[in-house]
Amino acid sequence: VTFGASFLLLKILFRKDLKQKPENLKDLMEIDEKKEIKDWPLLKKSMIILLAVVIAFMFHGVLDLEVSIIALAGAAILLVVTKIHPAKSFTHVEWPTLIFFAGLFIIVSGVELTGALELFAHEIVNVTGGNFEGTAVMIIWSSAFASAFVDNIPYTATMIPIIENISENPAIASTLEGLSYNPLWYALAIGADFGGNGTLIGASANLVAISIVERHGYRMVFRDFLIKGLPYMVGTVAIGTALFLVRLMLNV
Repeated sequence: VTFGASFLLLKILFRKDLKQKPENLKDLMEIDEKKEIKDWPLLKKSMIILLAVVIAFMFHGVLDLEVSIIALAGAAILLVVTKIHPAKSFTHVEWPTLIFFAGLFIIVSGVELTGALELFAHEIVNVTGGNFEGTAVMIIWSSAFASAFVDNIPYTATMIPIIENISENPAIASTLEGLSYNPLWYALAIGADFGGNGTLIGASANLVAISIVERHGYRMVFRDFLIKGLPYMVGTVAIGTALFLVRLMLNV
């Protein structure tokens, strides 16, 4: 539902851009995408190893392996199989993006160690007075705005034990007894996921996309992304909240 509504939101936010006549459309349509692939054997090998890595991600708990080890192992195997010199591959690595992530995660970890995020999360229950619906909505919206300015991956990892603690609150636990699932996990997922669209640093995918855009000569600053991203985030979070409450009322 939100995916469908996103088209309407994007049409409103980019109405001026969509009215412009596309440039080089004819040249673009004449491109044969198959001819753009210069090395089919390399593509096939890469896809097989990528698929294996994704499957390993899904079962990393069973395999008792960290996802970082799986990812690095996949990269190492690909280098061996393709016989590409590592130095050549390293020139294509998004080093600025990786360094930014390293710095961002260090800052987030520091904030987490101070207990600020945990205190913030526990205040949610105090503000709502233990009301289940109010707590869920607070989790959605607080997670959305927090994830917009703190990358949603470390934020979600931080919130997992906190959601578990909130679920053990007597007022919340009494409501959960009548449900076959814990809606607070859905609340966290909705807020953290859609919140990542709010700012340039809200999600890892945003930064990777921006680095690719800049590599092709375009410039995207934090303010420009915020002007379009924040209204889009608010719209999708509002729709997600409404659907969440409907499902909660129907107990499905």
